[in-house]
This record gives sequence, C-alpha cells and structure tokens, in this order.
Amino acid sequence: PTVEADLDGLFDGVQVVGHDGATPTHVAPGEMYKIWADNATQLTLSGTPAADVSVAILPGVANWFGCPTVEAVALDDLGITPASGDKIISQDGGFAIYQGGTWSGTLTSLQPGKGYVYFSVATQSKTLTF
Repeated sequence: PTVEADLDGLFDGVQVVGHDGATPTHVAPGEMYKIWADNATQLTLSGTPAADVSVAILPGVANWFGCPTVEAVALDDLGITPASGDKIISQDGGFAIYQGGTWSGTLTSLQPGKGYVYFSVATQSKTLTF
C-alpha cells in the first residue's frame, strides 16, 4: 500500500496476511500482504501517499514488500548494491536477477501499488528507500 490504514472491522469475509503469516491490525507503507476473500470483493484504500518509506531486505529469506511510490521505480534506481544472484519476483510473475553488474529478466521497474519478493544472496542486510 501507499498509505497506512487500520484494518480493524474494515472488511467482512476477508482475510489479510502479512509476510510473517500473521493477520495484521493495520497496513503500512512498503509492506506487502496477501488478501483472501469469501466472495468477489473490491477493496479500496485511500489517503495521502507515503513518503520516505524504508524496506529492510534481509539475506537468505523471502522479503515481501510493496512499491509505495506514485510513479514507477527503475531497478537501477533502488539505491542499493545488489549481490550477484539477487532476485526480485513481482506479483504478476515478472522477475529480475542481478548478474554481471546488471539486472536482467522481464521485470525492469517496480510499479506503484504492486507487490514484490526480493531474495538476497548477500551476507548483509540492505535497505530500499522510496
């Protein structure tokens, strides 16, 4: 999401799960969530776009995150130094892998409001800042 919102009592018949498998009490900018609904459901979050969102990328785990910007962000503009073998997979099935000093694959930029999983093979954490 690009906004922060309380989930308490917001949806009936909808289950929201965070990257840790727990049901969150609110959504936060830069985080990604899985949403299950009993029936076809349209969910709308509104508010002011978030600024200065940081997302920690930990080594050796699946790091879920959402693109909290209002414009697309090129992978080369993420402000980090990826390790050779780092991968990003989009919720739409696009992917990018960092090899030979460049990103390659079908994913070239992060899209606002979309979710991603970053797999880092580095030994140290990184921080994406939007």
